[in-house]
Amino acid sequence: MAWESYGALGGDYTFQRFSLSHDAYFTLYEDLTDRKTILTLSGTAGYIAGDSPFFERFYAGGINSVRGVCVPRNQSSFRTG
Repeated sequence: MAWESYGALGGDYTFQRFSLSHDAYFTLYEDLTDRKTILTLSGTAGYIAGDSPFFERFYAGGINSVRGVCVPRNQSSFRTG
C-alpha cells in the first residue's frame, strides 16, 4: 500500500496518489526431485485525487499486464514442424 502527495511545497500540479498491490503464489505441482511449478497471481489498483499530469495517471493494459499468453487470431497461426 502506498500514498504519495504531490504539490505540497508548490508546483504546477497538486494531487494525491494511492496504490495497492498484492501477489499470491500457489504450488501447482511438485515432482520427485522437489522441483515445483508455481502459479503467480499479481494485482494492482490505484486512485488519483486531484489534477495530475498524464504521465502520473494509471492506464489499463501495457507491456507488463499479461505475461506468457499467446492467443492466435485463427487456426492457421499455429505452427507445427
